[in-house]
Amino acid sequence: MLASHDDTTEEHVQTSALRGVKVAKFPTTVEAAAACRKHGISIMIGAPNLIHGGSHSGNVSALELAELDLLDVVSSDYVPAALLSIVLISVVLFLPAGLPGRMKSEESWAAGWRSKDIRVNRLSLARTFLFGARDVWFVVGIPVYFQAVLPDGTAEGRRKAFFLVGGFMAFWIIAYGIVQGFAPRLLGRRDQSEAEIIQKPVWWSGHLVPVPFALAMAAWTTGETSFWLTVLLIAGLLMFGFIFAVNSSVHSYLIFAFGSADRITRDVGFY
Repeated sequence: MLASHDDTTEEHVQTSALRGVKVAKFPTTVEAAAACRKHGISIMIGAPNLIHGGSHSGNVSALELAELDLLDVVSSDYVPAALLSIVLISVVLFLPAGLPGRMKSEESWAAGWRSKDIRVNRLSLARTFLFGARDVWFVVGIPVYFQAVLPDGTAEGRRKAFFLVGGFMAFWIIAYGIVQGFAPRLLGRRDQSEAEIIQKPVWWSGHLVPVPFALAMAAWTTGETSFWLTVLLIAGLLMFGFIFAVNSSVHSYLIFAFGSADRITRDVGFY
């Protein structure tokens, strides 16, 4: 059986019908869904759309299609947990000797993988908080906030908001890479001693910490979305991203500087 995906206009559906399509997966507009009904094509919508009351990408709502009698099948596109379970089982079964779960008794977790160098362990702990702070804002906070502020209540508005959020994230990632590329110049001369370089993440982290606290306080005191808060969040997170990228670069250097030559892959892996 042939299926189409993300039909948007009546012309898309007409093309699908000419090619013998029998099922339309996730038509993005009422126009496309109505055209599918006209051509006898079954209409399938994802379960998350129905559960959440709308499409995460700004497309037509499954509830709206159901009310218009333009919905035939509700599906779960995939089951991520099942796929992850397969990966986990495969890892356990086929890991080569010397890796976690397949180590010899004398190579326990504490003795074989956790570094004996306190500097590596401290750097690894710092990484947890460093990247945790990034993910709280950029994986959760920003997408949720922008989706609440940018859409105007229409399907087209939600769609534009989806691409604006994606565009902002793409810009941030590109800028992040550029800053990391210039990090050696920002951090000073190349002949610095290891002791001098160690002080760099302390200094930069000291400038990183106040930024998310200030943004969180601004969002909390405002209590609702507003134009000035949106501008402040964007500016603040760009500043956060700049400082974070420099911190990340220093961390990448230090884990290799601190790691032992005879177990560098384990130290980097633990980090």
